[in-house]
Amino acid sequence: MNENEPNSFTLTPFVLQLAGLEGVGKTTLARTLECHFQGIVNINKDFYLWSMMCQGISKEVAGPNAYDLMFIVAAESLTNNRGVIIDSPVFSLRTLENGQALAKRAGVPYFFVELCLTDSAERSKRLSDPSRLPCQARTLDECKIGAQTIRPSDSPVITVDASASVAECTALIVATLQDNLAEG
Repeated sequence: MNENEPNSFTLTPFVLQLAGLEGVGKTTLARTLECHFQGIVNINKDFYLWSMMCQGISKEVAGPNAYDLMFIVAAESLTNNRGVIIDSPVFSLRTLENGQALAKRAGVPYFFVELCLTDSAERSKRLSDPSRLPCQARTLDECKIGAQTIRPSDSPVITVDASASVAECTALIVATLQDNLAEG
């Protein structure tokens, strides 16, 4: 298969909660994964955040509302028999639990993927990408100090080394999802 061509693989709907620190590549990976599955909806919290900030709402007020909107859109997508990729950091237990509850209410499989990138020079490079939204951190100094991904204790975690190529990360996640969904 050509890496740039979408896969026609259609899946049973599922929830994929894509987590990791700012600048590790969640959004890039989510966009690539979206091309591999028919009917999947990629939901990025930062798009809702930026939209509200453009309306004059402060980041402090818009932030929690962006998370709420993200889960509302995800729930609606699932009721329309579409799987969802939730693209946001998971720095709070509430965000993690909302993702898990979303899958449970819809009766669909839940997957948690954490992207990890230990190379701070590479992360700095990614943060400085001009295509990032203005509401997103652009330097390591702007990132939440001491932030850590909250991981589920009752669900498997797919840990992905984000220093690998996007194609390699995508292939790992796609294969893992296909294997797990075929078993279920």
